Amino acid sequence: MKQEQTSVEIFNRMAKHYDLFNLLSSFGIEKIWRAKLKTIIVPKGNILDFGCGAGEFSKIIKHDNCNFIGLDPSLKMLKKGKSTNNFLKYANGYGENLPFKKDSFDYIISGFVFRNLKDAGKSLSEIKRVLKPKGKLIILDFIWPENPVFSAFFTLYLKYVLPFFYMVLGGNRSYIKYFYSSIKNFYSKKEFGLLLKKHGFDNIKYLNLPFNLARYFICIKGY
Repeated sequence: MKQEQTSVEIFNRMAKHYDLFNLLSSFGIEKIWRAKLKTIIVPKGNILDFGCGAGEFSKIIKHDNCNFIGLDPSLKMLKKGKSTNNFLKYANGYGENLPFKKDSFDYIISGFVFRNLKDAGKSLSEIKRVLKPKGKLIILDFIWPENPVFSAFFTLYLKYVLPFFYMVLGGNRSYIKYFYSSIKNFYSKKEFGLLLKKHGFDNIKYLNLPFNLARYFICIKGY
């Protein structure tokens, strides 16, 4: 992850209010964004939730005929997941060195993770390795808005409004600073599309979400 050790420590510390943080950081519509996954994927076979946290992304497409595995470097987030979403098999590990065999998964899903990665390219290479031929990768993440009005509002909210409310509710201001930086420095739509292509993914599609603050990247493993 980007400054990976730091991000893992942050997620370990904020695990107990992570749901509240998501609610505040997305203006309360994060669950709507995640729910779009149901329109993108027909669950089947083996599914890896890459950077699963507490397993909320997998929960949306939970299906008895699927084998779900959640991978995350944060032990406290995994512990939280085991207490709330026990349909997942949890694994502790990093995206740059996935502890799975080649061609293991039909789908890999990832929600709000990639902007935290230290080496997104290496993680994509590992994802390609463990995906089955023509397996599908679905990534959801925040995208810094290109519209100048939205950009100004997003800056105001993340730098001043969100830290205030989060601190009032018992959070740490430094977590918001990290969150702001991780979004601000993340790839643009075009840049991330080129990165996916570079690391062997084809049929790249995009699904913009309300207010263009987040986006789905949908692609398949190429040859």
